[in-house]
Amino acid sequence: MRTRIADGLFVMETFSLRHPPPTRKPLFGKEKTMRRITTIGLIFLVWATASNRLLQAGESGVVEVKLGETVERTWDQVKAGKYAYGPKQDYNAKTNETHVYLPYGKNTNLYHEVRGVLYDPTTGDVAKFHSSDGNTNAVLTYKLRFDQRIASFRFYSGWAELGLSGGTVGGVEYSVDGQDWKPVVEVKKSGIIEPLVKDFKATDMNTGTLYIRYFTRDPVNPDASGPGRWLQFRMAGSPGWGDAATTFFASQPQLWVTPAKGAAAPPKASASEAEPATAPRSGDAWARENGSPWSFSSSAEWFKEYPRFNPMMAKAGATWIRAFYEWSTIQPRQGQWNWALPDALVANCRKNNIQVSGLFCYLTSWASADGGVRKFPVKDMNFWREYVRTVMNRYQKDILYWEVGNEWNGSFGPGCTPKVYADMTVAAYEEARKVNKDIKIGMSVANFDVGFLDAAIKAGAADHFDFIAVHPYENVGSLTDGGEVSYLSLAGNLRDMLKANRQRTDIPLWITEFGFQAPVQPDAKADALQAEIFAKAHLLAIVQGFSRLCWFEARGPAYGRNTDHGLIRADWTPRPAYHAYATMTSLLGAQPHYLGWLNVADGGYGFVFDGPKGAVLATWAPPGKKLSVRFANAVQVVDLSGKESPLAAGGELTLTTTPVYVAQLPEALVAEAKDNRGKPYPWGGDYANAKRVTCRLGAMNVNNGLKQVNPQTTAIVVVGDISYRRSDFTKGGEGHYVYFRADPQFVPYGTRELEITIIAKRVSSDKEAGMKLTYESARGYRDLQGPNWWTIPEGDQWQEHTWKVSDANFVGQWGWNFRFDAVGSPNEYLIREVRVEKTR
Repeated sequence: MRTRIADGLFVMETFSLRHPPPTRKPLFGKEKTMRRITTIGLIFLVWATASNRLLQAGESGVVEVKLGETVERTWDQVKAGKYAYGPKQDYNAKTNETHVYLPYGKNTNLYHEVRGVLYDPTTGDVAKFHSSDGNTNAVLTYKLRFDQRIASFRFYSGWAELGLSGGTVGGVEYSVDGQDWKPVVEVKKSGIIEPLVKDFKATDMNTGTLYIRYFTRDPVNPDASGPGRWLQFRMAGSPGWGDAATTFFASQPQLWVTPAKGAAAPPKASASEAEPATAPRSGDAWARENGSPWSFSSSAEWFKEYPRFNPMMAKAGATWIRAFYEWSTIQPRQGQWNWALPDALVANCRKNNIQVSGLFCYLTSWASADGGVRKFPVKDMNFWREYVRTVMNRYQKDILYWEVGNEWNGSFGPGCTPKVYADMTVAAYEEARKVNKDIKIGMSVANFDVGFLDAAIKAGAADHFDFIAVHPYENVGSLTDGGEVSYLSLAGNLRDMLKANRQRTDIPLWITEFGFQAPVQPDAKADALQAEIFAKAHLLAIVQGFSRLCWFEARGPAYGRNTDHGLIRADWTPRPAYHAYATMTSLLGAQPHYLGWLNVADGGYGFVFDGPKGAVLATWAPPGKKLSVRFANAVQVVDLSGKESPLAAGGELTLTTTPVYVAQLPEALVAEAKDNRGKPYPWGGDYANAKRVTCRLGAMNVNNGLKQVNPQTTAIVVVGDISYRRSDFTKGGEGHYVYFRADPQFVPYGTRELEITIIAKRVSSDKEAGMKLTYESARGYRDLQGPNWWTIPEGDQWQEHTWKVSDANFVGQWGWNFRFDAVGSPNEYLIREVRVEKTR
């Protein structure tokens, strides 16, 4: 997941790890590996970005610039501040330009987005930024907001080094909205460039916001990884240089800004100014459990608009929002409490009949391990206890549900081990019981990290939490390719984990983030797919017992690829997924009641709910199948948009992969669904007692309890009447991986010992090729310990190799169970079959 902060507000930007974390320690709390979900046959790899923080007074992660002013910062002041960044700008009355020196240093709170490594200036080195490694895209983004609209800007950036290959590019670009980017400089060859940018000027502008982004990437496949992505540039000089008083500042990225003629100050972005900040009303209890799963969240870029999108979401049937301001905003200094922003949020939610599900997010600089807002552990647990207790006490009549942190098992919690997380959960739980026995505390993890939850419970969190929240983005993505059966296993795996730890197995399970992207501009096919996945993800989650479903997000910004997760576009037009939300909440009601399943037309998915106007069937076909069904009496068919179509008794309904609802369902089918509830699902086969599952790869894979995930990373090879698959290095980093997932009946929670076998051969006898195994364990994805690399023997014969795993935990944390990794292989290879066997 990705978080961003607007005016210190915690809001969620979603991301999910596609690759397991590297063996080195993550830098600045960011796993430098890509994570995203499979969509329309592609794995969308989206980087986790740095969180935003307060730089000056104003929105966090934003450089606030007042035009026409000089902000003095002398060399003596720099030395007195131990060379840490401080604002510096000059105003030239003759040219009417404001000269701004941009931030430097490893405090990630200064930047809008960071994917790389930052360094503070020292007597022996300059302040600089560089890629995390040569195979990973570099990104560093500044966001500037001006008190007047600007007409133009000039930009300068000094010494830089680029290592590019295979068509990759690097450079600098700018945007006025963070979505549409224009080049400042684009470099296509490796080398040292000084300066990187010298005489660039952008004119004919009229904006109050500006983004400046340094980058490396493949222009054809911007989200791919692979060689040739090195970028390093200076952000400030070295204090050890003899002329440091001059060269220190001269090395900073700089811009010169000219205001637009007659420009008025842009509107304030603070949510607290959107409507009066009203303190919670004493004695007026509002917070309650309404039994509704319908929830949503928002990213920071648009959160200031919640007074506008809250009523739209309420109209669609949403009754919950997951968002809250973070610790550093509420308590920036010990003893100082700022309540205006959260008070305004609570007041607006009351007004729109939307309950707030809160989060205790991140740290505050005076209480953290390193003076930032991310690094754990907290200096003194009493600081944390005071914070959560004070917040819960103030909002106990408005907010009864609180998650401990946001994805602290991943990039947002450097140093947050399961033990640290357990301690903070226990402290929050104990303080909640002191404040109000009705307040509930939840544990929350990025993606579907059952292993981290298990470890935290074992580390001391047992019996000190009231609900569990997960963010299964990758599992949502699998629904584009027939992943329903695996998706339906999520709740069962969580409850099995709880049972193994002797915890309550009826504890509420929440999904507090899941989403699926659609293009920024209307696109009928892609928008329809988002609506389809939206409906499936909600329906299947309710069926298996998740009680709160928080779609990310209401209105969303683009993430560098002109797509976003929002149900509402930037121009405030609703997407088809928004209408799918309204249709679903209308037909299923505020408190959906699942009755049971139907095997529709012998293979179609069917789930029956007791809606406000009677039983309703939600049904669709698996990929590659078009099924037809007839009903004994007349029914009403409702599509995702809410369009109703009467179907006469005996009339034929053709099913596709897009769900439809059938109202006025015959009583016999309702009774059949009720009888089926609790029975094993009929889809995908019965592998509960199987000893082996297999996948035969070819033009059409033959799956027997084992499925290739994202087969687009491989190419189809046809020889006569026989076909198989080849690893496809032309796909970039993903082309070196072949992913698989086993049927959840075959590998229920607790299955540890497995043998994984591949049948493969070289593309050519004289071309060496090989691979290693990465698999899902209780400690996350990992390489097999001990001998792991297999070099395929020479020859034209098919070769077989088996890896033995003793600590498997195949729950689908990132949507797959294991993969063959050929990053170290000089050549591609052919693959015919894969099988998994239980050894006990």
